[in-house]
Amino acid sequence: MTLDDDSFDDSFADVADELYALGDAARVAEAIARIGREAVGCDMAVVSFVASGRRLQPAAGTSREAFRAVELQGALGEGPGRTAVHSCSTEGSDDLGKESRWPLWASAAADLGVRSSLAVPLHEGGRVFAVLHLYSEHPGTFDAAKISLARRLARRSSLALAAVRRTDHLKKAVDARTVIGQAEGILMERYNLDADTAFSVLRRHSQQGNLKLHDVAQTVVRERSLPGLDLAVSAS
Repeated sequence: MTLDDDSFDDSFADVADELYALGDAARVAEAIARIGREAVGCDMAVVSFVASGRRLQPAAGTSREAFRAVELQGALGEGPGRTAVHSCSTEGSDDLGKESRWPLWASAAADLGVRSSLAVPLHEGGRVFAVLHLYSEHPGTFDAAKISLARRLARRSSLALAAVRRTDHLKKAVDARTVIGQAEGILMERYNLDADTAFSVLRRHSQQGNLKLHDVAQTVVRERSLPGLDLAVSAS
C-alpha cells in the first residue's frame, strides 16, 4: 500500500470517528497533532485555532518547541501558518535556512531546531478555523506524498474537530444561560424583583463594569447578592 492509495481515506474516516468520540476540542486537537506527526513522519506537530483577526492560538502540540514556533508567528507577524490562513491553502518550506518569504520567523524557528515545515489549514464551510503545523528537524522532509497525506488527514479530522467545537460552544451557551437564570432567581428572591427587572439589573451592572453578563451572573450565584445593589435598594 502506498501513500496515494484510496485506503488511506478509509483509515482516516475511522480516525475521524475516533476523534469525535473524544468529546472535547482540546483532546481532539491533541490527538490530531499526535496522529499527524506519526502518520506523516515528522518530529513535531501542533494544532492551532484561528481566533479573531486571524490570530493563531496553539491548542495542542507534541513539544514545547513546536508550540513556540507557532507562537512566534503571532509575535513576528509572519510564518507559514499565518500565510495558510490568509491563502486558504497548504504552505511549507523545504529548508528554513534558505527561506525568504518569512525571514524573521524562519531564523527564529531554526533556532528551535526546525529545518522544514508544513502548515495545512482545516476548513469548515469554506472558512479556515484551525491549522495543522508539522515540523521536522531535517530539510526536505515534506515531499509530495507526505503533503498529500497531511491534506487528507486535515480534511478528515476537520470534520470531527469542527463538530466537537460546535458542541463545546453549545454547552458553554447552555451553561451561561443556566447561570444567568440562577442569578435572576437569586435577585428576584433577595430584592423582591420580577424576572425582567432582575435581568435588567444584571445587564446594567455588566455594562457599567465593562464585564461579561456571564461573569456578573457568576458573582451573584457565588455571593448570593450583587455588590452595590444592597446599598442601592436601601437608599431607595
